[in-house]
Amino acid sequence: MEAARLPLTIPHLDEQATEIWRLIGNGALATACDVLRQIDRQLKALTRSSEQQP
Repeated sequence: MEAARLPLTIPHLDEQATEIWRLIGNGALATACDVLRQIDRQLKALTRSSEQQP
């Protein structure tokens, strides 16, 4: 029942994951970490919004 209140995913997650692996492959680890932090913020926002729903 709780999962029914959550959105299916964060927007463009598959593209972000692809970008992270591309950056890692190119040695751009700091930029890859920035993208991972962005995803982390989006996931935290999802959980906060789901906690606020009745």
